Amino acid sequence: MALTTQEEDKVRLLLAAMDGAKSIGDMEMADPETFYDAKIEVVQGGVSKQASIEMIAQAAPVAGLYPDVPINRVTIKRYSGQLSPLYVYEDNTSLMAKILALCKPVLLNRDSLVDTYLSGSNCLKSADGYPANLTAWDKPSMTQIGGFWQKYEYNASTNEKITKISPYKVKGYKYVRRRYVGMFNGNAVTNSSDGSSKTFLCSNYDVYTTQNISVQNAHSYAENLGTHFRAMADQDLDVYALLFSLFKGTVHTQGIYEGITNVNGTNWAAYNKLADGGASSYGQFHKNGATIGLTTHEGEVSLSVTDFPNGAITVKPNRFLWRENGLAGPYLLYTSGRLIIDNVVWQVNDLADIAFTKTEDFAQLCSLCLL
Repeated sequence: MALTTQEEDKVRLLLAAMDGAKSIGDMEMADPETFYDAKIEVVQGGVSKQASIEMIAQAAPVAGLYPDVPINRVTIKRYSGQLSPLYVYEDNTSLMAKILALCKPVLLNRDSLVDTYLSGSNCLKSADGYPANLTAWDKPSMTQIGGFWQKYEYNASTNEKITKISPYKVKGYKYVRRRYVGMFNGNAVTNSSDGSSKTFLCSNYDVYTTQNISVQNAHSYAENLGTHFRAMADQDLDVYALLFSLFKGTVHTQGIYEGITNVNGTNWAAYNKLADGGASSYGQFHKNGATIGLTTHEGEVSLSVTDFPNGAITVKPNRFLWRENGLAGPYLLYTSGRLIIDNVVWQVNDLADIAFTKTEDFAQLCSLCLL
């Protein structure tokens, strides 16, 4: 196949350019006096574009603190009073992968230190492929969340609620500290193997969650595991919900996971799983671990409850960030960390100081609006 004259000319130009090309070592040094005006080629959305050195320098950290510029944050926003559950994304959404990487399924020891990192695609194995025991009372199965920086803003002129999140330490952002939440909803275990005969609040696979204890007892049983264990707090659920909103772009959990929507309350009240180790009323539809076969951190499965009063039903256990039924599940979630007194919400300043009567460690969060 012969080339046209125009095509031959283009080939000659390409060859001439290649002949004149230099390696980096052969090039002249840039002039530091005008370096701020230098340009480099970047690929954005698959298209080659130019960028200045100044643009890159503006996003670089100074003394370990990153500037608050779009490349260093991912932003989700919605209007105050907005009827739609959806968020709008702005800025550097590629940072979501780095924030997700901060979340990990683990086994903790009683010193609240990581004993085993679990495989994200098969939690019955460790991250390096060895079998993992998710049934040991003294090694609760947990999900690590937090460890990022956040800033909330309200723009009164546009009526926008704006949440900026970053895996970097950005100037003006607050650190959302790392914490561990149960992969499974808690199960109470009385064990004398450590010589105490105490009851412990655990997070174990292949057992029924315990639903008939008060939040005060749950907190006490958690503390029996170790000095850094406690009942789940509203502040933990705030972080978990924020991550759901970030990764799914919505506040509507049942728009993503169906949860329990097709259960007759009267029949459920009569559902007795006591013989199997469950509750005698409002029995659990499944033991912890119904979603263990999922190969990512999230999803839902269909489960047939064949012994349900007046006929079998299908429920859909779900998990998000490896936590089972933490968003739209069949459990009442009793949480600590906040108190409601005379229609005023009080929040404990330090989760190490959780109490069930107001102390000097609580600060007023808001007042309830009664209609």
